[in-house]
Amino acid sequence: MAQPVIQFAEPVHDFGRIFEQDGNVHHEFRFVNVGNAPLLVTNARSGCGCAGATWTRTPVAPGDSGIIVATYNPTGRPGAFNRAFAVSTNMPDEHIVRIFIRGEVIRRAE
Repeated sequence: MAQPVIQFAEPVHDFGRIFEQDGNVHHEFRFVNVGNAPLLVTNARSGCGCAGATWTRTPVAPGDSGIIVATYNPTGRPGAFNRAFAVSTNMPDEHIVRIFIRGEVIRRAE
């Protein structure tokens, strides 16, 4: 049976230390459809208003790749962070996979 399968080169990204005053940070999560049917990412969301994502909206053919761009807003959030994104797909067996961003926000100098 033909099925799409998403595979991330890097499912976790560590921003390291970021500075609150520098504003939003972004990371591109690259993925490949290693299945044998077109893959469709239908959503990528975080449970926190401090993080958001955009993603490849068109079907990804077998062997082709796409991206999910995760964004984190450090304003007013000093300290360590670890955010998960639920990535919804059309994979029949596991339609939601998770990717993660983490790091440490350094407080804005007063």
